[in-house]
Amino acid sequence: MNRVRVGRNDRCPCGSGRKHKYCCLPRLGKTPAVPARAGKIVSLLEAVGVIRQCAVERCPRIIELGVFVLYSNKKGDAWLFEVTDRDCVRLVLNGEIQEVSIKQDHEIIEIDYQYSFDERDGRLVLSGYENNEEVIFRQVTTKRLVEVFKRIKAKCSPELIAGLHLEKSQIETSHTA
Repeated sequence: MNRVRVGRNDRCPCGSGRKHKYCCLPRLGKTPAVPARAGKIVSLLEAVGVIRQCAVERCPRIIELGVFVLYSNKKGDAWLFEVTDRDCVRLVLNGEIQEVSIKQDHEIIEIDYQYSFDERDGRLVLSGYENNEEVIFRQVTTKRLVEVFKRIKAKCSPELIAGLHLEKSQIETSHTA
């Protein structure tokens, strides 16, 4: 896999806005691998791999990919958010990669989401579907993520959003056709 080279005086690839030499370079001594296709990630599974590597290396980063936002932090956690339906899944916990069901082909992406998310009192609150667990993000993190979520939603028309989400019966029909 090719790597995009990040100079010491370039902006840090973690998205902090700081120079790389003052942000992640001293701690990591290297940058996470990013596909070299003009610096763009084109596959959700590819983006999941990059954000997982960032979390394992404890490098904070935000990746935007269509209606998806992938986030990693210095604690070694990583999340995948689907902005239009307000669902998310934990990819890495304390540097340990979590088993997650993500299937992607040329027609459909299927993800077994674990949480829904919402902004409450200036914090991002994730509510577990199965165990009602709540995960609450810090206000600084919430602010950064909510800005990204709003920017993505502003680009999506209601028609586009309706076309992105299929009911289970539609998915089963498309696989049998």
